[in-house]
Amino acid sequence: MSIRNTPRYLVLFSLVSIIALMVPLLACGCEASQPEPQAQPVVKKVDHIAISCTDPGALFSVFTQTLGLPEAWPLSSYPGFTTGGIYCGNANIETLQLEGSGEDSGGPPPTTAFFGIVFESYPISQVMDEFKQRGADPGDPKDQMQEFNGQQVKVWTNVTLNGLCTDYYIVYLCEYTQQAEEHLEQRAQANPVPLGGIGLLGVKEITVASTQTDQTRALWKAVFAPAPMSSDGEMTFDSGPSVLISEGDMDVITGLVLEVDNLQAAQDFLAQNGLLGEVSDGQVSIAPDAVQGLYIVLVEK
Repeated sequence: MSIRNTPRYLVLFSLVSIIALMVPLLACGCEASQPEPQAQPVVKKVDHIAISCTDPGALFSVFTQTLGLPEAWPLSSYPGFTTGGIYCGNANIETLQLEGSGEDSGGPPPTTAFFGIVFESYPISQVMDEFKQRGADPGDPKDQMQEFNGQQVKVWTNVTLNGLCTDYYIVYLCEYTQQAEEHLEQRAQANPVPLGGIGLLGVKEITVASTQTDQTRALWKAVFAPAPMSSDGEMTFDSGPSVLISEGDMDVITGLVLEVDNLQAAQDFLAQNGLLGEVSDGQVSIAPDAVQGLYIVLVEK
C-alpha cells in the first residue's frame, strides 16, 4: 500500500514513531561527542619507600657502603625518629626507626619491614579536598622542621592517607619546600645512573599484598586517578616506580623490584660481596640475611 493510499492517522503515527526513535539516538550522539573530563592528578610519583628498621644505621651502610649507592640524605636523628635516605635513580629508599621501636622499647621484638609508600604530591593545599572526596581520608598536614643557621626551618610537609593504610604499612604524601627539592635535585644530578656496584637504574616496582584485592585496587584507582592500573593490578605513574597490588594472606608491602643495567654483572657483584640470594630465570635476589630479612629482587631493563 502506498503512502498516498494510507490513512492519514497511520502516516502521522509512523512519523511520530520515527521521530521518537531518533531523539535518543541524537542525544547519544551528542553525549558521545562530549567526553567526560579527566580526573585531576593528585600525585606526581612515588618519592620514596620507607623501611622500618631494627638497626637503620647498619642497613643504611649496606646500601651506601657495600652496594655503593649514593646518599639522598645523611643518616640523622630527629625528635621521635632516625632516618637515612638512599638515592636509587628514580626514587629513594629510606631507612627509618621510630622512637619506641628499638630493642629497648619493652614491646615485642622489633622487625625490619617495608613500612611506607611515600608519594610526592602536588601542592597539598590544592589536593586535600580531592583526597577527601576520593575516600583517602587524609590526616592533618605535619611540617618537619630542621635547624639551619641556628633557626628552625621547614623542610617538608607530610600528610597520611589513612584510608589506604593497613596495620602493617602506611601511605602518605610528602611536599618538599623549594629549597629541599633543589637540594635533592642537585644530589640526583651529581649521581647519574647506573649507580653502585649493581649498576642500578631505578626502582621498577613495589609489590603489595592484599587480603581484599578487588577492594584495594578499586580504592587505589579512585584515589590516584587518572593513574592507570592494569588488569593484574599494576598502577603506573608519569615517572618513578609502579605499585603492583596482588592477592595475599596479609595486607603488607612484600618487596621491591630493582632494575639494573646488566643482570649478570649485578649477580657477579653480589656473589663477590656475599650478598647473592636466589637466582632464577631473569632475576636474582639480594640475600635476605644481608638486608635484615627484606625481599629485594633485581631484574635487567
